[in-house]
Amino acid sequence: MRILPVNNFLSNQNFKGKYEYYYNSCLISSHADWHPASTMEKTLDAFHANPTNKVYFASPMEPISDNIKETADFIVYDNEPKYPDIDEVGLNYFNKLRVDFKKDFEERKYYFERRKFAGFASPEEAQQEINKADECIRMYDNGGHLRYVKEQAEDRIDFLEKDNALINRGMKAAEEELRNQQDIKVNIEKHISDLEKMKKPYNEVLKAAEEGSGNERAMYGAAKAKLAGVTDKKPENPYEKYGKNTTAANYDEIAKSESGNYRLTTAKEEAKKEYKRLEETTLKFESIKAGCLKTIKDIQANIETLKLMFAENKKEIAEKTSLIEDCKAKLIPIFDELKYFYANNGIKGLKKLK
Repeated sequence: MRILPVNNFLSNQNFKGKYEYYYNSCLISSHADWHPASTMEKTLDAFHANPTNKVYFASPMEPISDNIKETADFIVYDNEPKYPDIDEVGLNYFNKLRVDFKKDFEERKYYFERRKFAGFASPEEAQQEINKADECIRMYDNGGHLRYVKEQAEDRIDFLEKDNALINRGMKAAEEELRNQQDIKVNIEKHISDLEKMKKPYNEVLKAAEEGSGNERAMYGAAKAKLAGVTDKKPENPYEKYGKNTTAANYDEIAKSESGNYRLTTAKEEAKKEYKRLEETTLKFESIKAGCLKTIKDIQANIETLKLMFAENKKEIAEKTSLIEDCKAKLIPIFDELKYFYANNGIKGLKKLK
């Protein structure tokens, strides 16, 4: 809600302050006539019981009568702002304090301009204070560019140091993963070597199965053929007990073993399948190894890039640090001028920092 002016409230020509309507006391401090050093006194209940919804903005040094306090619910005093403490101003020149002290000097100047024209104090004295504030503004502005360059360099250093912290973390993570990849590469190479070793006995098995499978097929074929010619008739010649087609004993045992026992022919096919699986697995791990080697190469390249970035940042930090020191050296006589001005004019600044 707005604070509204009360027009023609008093006809006194020396009146410099003014009344304003208010609807919410919290809004008073946002009014244009509220200044950084302003204070407020509540007169409602102390000087009158019924709210008037008026606030009185006093001019600098203005005496406030009981009549005014009885008319307004609040009195806002335009107090004299203090100079900033010179040591704290020095922190803005030579340390990292980011405070625009020019505003403090300007507030003091504007206060005495209001005081000069309000008519409640010496205009000459007010003008002297205006001149002092103007001198402080001039001297403070003299170091403005150097402070700006220094602060930009400080901000850049802060960024670079944070960036290097991230780079350092990235390098540590990359180095750890590099060790992991190198370890797994050793495991992969050992596994490929073991697979290659497994091929040797399979080669021997294939060779033996190839050589023996022909004889195996002939043996089973011959046994089946012999069994086909066996009869139950007694031999005509009593002396042909073991003659042609007189017994099936051995042939029968051979034929029976064809389906139940180890078969070289079957082993040959199984060995071929296992050998093929070994080859396929070996090729698969050779591919994995190639990927692992590429990853190791990429990580190593990334580490080198990060090292280069880290070194470049360190170099720039050194350059910016040198620039800051150069700015500080140039700021010394500029700050000393302001410091001596304080001393020569008996200026006592107000400490704001804790």
